[in-house]
Amino acid sequence: MPIQDIEVFNQFLASLTLRLPDSASDFERIEAVPRRALSDLSQIASSNPIYLWYSGSCQLTLTGMTQVLAKELSRKGHISTLGMAKAILAILCLTSSGVGTPAGRLNTIIEAIGPADSSQFWIAPYPPPQDFKTFQLGKFLIGKLNRQKLLYRCQKASCDFFERDPNQFLDRFAIEHEPISVSVLDWPSIRNHFELSNSDVLAVLVDHYFDSLTQNLQDDFRHKFRTSQEVLVVAGAPYVNLDLPQVLSGSTFVSVYQKIGKDKSSYFCPLGMKIAIDFAQVDRHLPAKAEELKNKFAFTDLDNCEIHQSLETYCRFVFKAKIYENENRRDEAFLHYVIALDLLFGEKDASTRKVSSRTALVVSRALGESFDETVKRMKSIYEKRSKYVHAGKSVLEQDIEQIRPIIKEVFFCLLRLQSVRGNRVQGFVESWLKNLDYFIAAVEAGKEIEDKDLIVAGLALFPEDG
Repeated sequence: MPIQDIEVFNQFLASLTLRLPDSASDFERIEAVPRRALSDLSQIASSNPIYLWYSGSCQLTLTGMTQVLAKELSRKGHISTLGMAKAILAILCLTSSGVGTPAGRLNTIIEAIGPADSSQFWIAPYPPPQDFKTFQLGKFLIGKLNRQKLLYRCQKASCDFFERDPNQFLDRFAIEHEPISVSVLDWPSIRNHFELSNSDVLAVLVDHYFDSLTQNLQDDFRHKFRTSQEVLVVAGAPYVNLDLPQVLSGSTFVSVYQKIGKDKSSYFCPLGMKIAIDFAQVDRHLPAKAEELKNKFAFTDLDNCEIHQSLETYCRFVFKAKIYENENRRDEAFLHYVIALDLLFGEKDASTRKVSSRTALVVSRALGESFDETVKRMKSIYEKRSKYVHAGKSVLEQDIEQIRPIIKEVFFCLLRLQSVRGNRVQGFVESWLKNLDYFIAAVEAGKEIEDKDLIVAGLALFPEDG
């Protein structure tokens, strides 16, 4: 529901100002727009911060107001961070007090939020590696930047970015995400409705608004790029990490906003990320892994079926473990590998013995071990986990090596299970676990299990089969 047009809100909102009040003793301030580094591509300067002043004697506090505003932004599907709420309140200060109540004007601004398209580009400061082949990874296109597309969209936004430096982004390596729908303020509509003049303050607020929006989209971009690799990395592909601070070196994230509001306006927002990475020949390895999973396991993408949800959860924790391994954080890697097994094979109040037995049944043949040998291996793994969790004793590289092949074979088991269309039904995972328990009871009783039953349960019959 819109912000209530009542005294408690209007009193606080009416006190807001971007200028130092004459009687400032009763006022407090917060930074609405922080000091920023500015560059015209030839020199660097900095802008002054913009402060938001507000009365400290009102019944409503700034925290209370920003919380209410954040809920309204969320209702409109808009990013609702504290920084964004402060920016919206700063915009309110530019509107005339003669145009309705403060709460009414704020609601008008909020209602100007609508859908727009965002095209996103991560642009490296260097050209693509020699002979690098552009390839598709989910919704990402990875390779040489399509500079003509970016230039065209910049010109559509009436931005002089490329006019100031005609050689910007020539021959650059880039990751492009296909356009997404985002919620954006219709700035022309707001400017026209409130008859706002094109002041320096307004220009700074508009730039800050889109910078804040783009910063959040950048975080989402990196998250999506990370998760798009999970299954392939678990399968053995290299991991492309856009999150490491030690690889910062001048890359740029660009979001081009199009079809904003009634006028279908555009906005071009380049945001310095300063990130460089080693792509480890991913143009060959990632597509090759994707093709391998498609051909061997009929896997192309995750959907909402239960077995895929289990595969997704399993890969999420194995993926984190592999990242920790890459960062030489063995303890966290080992712990996340064990958590992945717990989440797949455990149930409420399930003992480590049950998880160990289920895991051993699934992987023992593929490891070339007996069931009892793998149970013993799992017991050792859980002992190491317990010593780390309860006594802080770090694991060794040999402990990682002990669990790594188990993780791999469980992953292949899940891929084999999901490749059967009939397994992609609700309740399958529970039924599968019950079958594993039945087989475990048979093995412990010295009975043989037919190979065809093991195959149906996703188990490899021989080492290296999978």
